[in-house]
Amino acid sequence: MIIIEPCAGLGNRFIALASAYHAAKELNQKLTVIWKEETVLGASMDKLFSLPEDVEVVSVAEYGYKLDIFGQLRGNFIKKSYRKKTAAFFECDEIMNLYDKQGKEGIKRLMEEKKDVYIKATNPFWNIFEIDHAFDFITPKPEIIQRKNEILKDADGKKIVGVHVRRTDHIESITNSPLELFIAKMQEELKSEPDTYFYLASDDKSVEEELRQVFGERILTFSDKSLKRDDEQGIKDAYVEMLCLSAGSKIYGSFNSTFSVMASKLGNIPLYVVRTE
Repeated sequence: MIIIEPCAGLGNRFIALASAYHAAKELNQKLTVIWKEETVLGASMDKLFSLPEDVEVVSVAEYGYKLDIFGQLRGNFIKKSYRKKTAAFFECDEIMNLYDKQGKEGIKRLMEEKKDVYIKATNPFWNIFEIDHAFDFITPKPEIIQRKNEILKDADGKKIVGVHVRRTDHIESITNSPLELFIAKMQEELKSEPDTYFYLASDDKSVEEELRQVFGERILTFSDKSLKRDDEQGIKDAYVEMLCLSAGSKIYGSFNSTFSVMASKLGNIPLYVVRTE
């Protein structure tokens, strides 16, 4: 039995889920997912996507003792009860370090030896990026798909290229992926295919304004999205945005961004990281 507790934001959770799912599939083990609602991801799984029927999902809400003491106590109790069922427990950094040192085969030997493991993860611990369509087992809810289709309707039947410009608190992306490089790549796309549209995902409104000055109606965005991550609507909007990015033929993404990577993997399309040399 493999018990996975995906941690951090949506992209990291997808990576953890996929690692556990493909490990369980290859080793013919039962998979249980402990899904947490918390301040960094305030939505239950059933509002976002579904998993195959043979995967058990256990939902808990942990917003801290001050905000929800009973939810916190319940969540702690459930997680502890599942840990007692396993022979080994790994924190995020422990499973990441083990995978870095021993790779998939090391994780596989561990799981075969221990049989039952409980893993918290934000990073891959299986060879998921070598597996074709590795995230196809995750099925977005109809509401999420409908919203994505509404946003992209103006480019129906046209070529779409995803553009993810990460800003605000991500210093590495700001430094290594300047906006002028994105503009240059987008202009190249238009030279090759003048009818190209660009789906722009960014956490900085000024980026949208600047790109609209250059590309006008060719820019598609999720204009009324919420950037809050501690409530349900904000997480839904983040997932819609990820799927909009994944709907094109390719993505120009930001340096060291899990969001860019996950969008490309969900759509099974190429990712080109825009960065200075």
